[in-house]
Amino acid sequence: MMDRHYTNECIRKVLELSRDMLMLADDGDAAREDVGCGILYGTIRDSAYKIRALAEAEMLAHKRKGRGDPGDIEPLVRTSTHEDKNNID
Repeated sequence: MMDRHYTNECIRKVLELSRDMLMLADDGDAAREDVGCGILYGTIRDSAYKIRALAEAEMLAHKRKGRGDPGDIEPLVRTSTHEDKNNID
């Protein structure tokens, strides 16, 4: 069985990745020159929200099972400059 701290660290990395994806989508969308770029960055943004929701749900499942560490889900995922219109709750 995998070490719970390593497993939770991997999930934290997924949350960081989703944050980075949101920031990339924001930057790319601000600099886009055509509709194709808008579709690309919109797809990245949608994927980031879905990935984030899955990672947060898994982290909460770990906490419910007593395998989570205090503070596992940090506000690092709320850094996108765009409104959280596609949040999956």
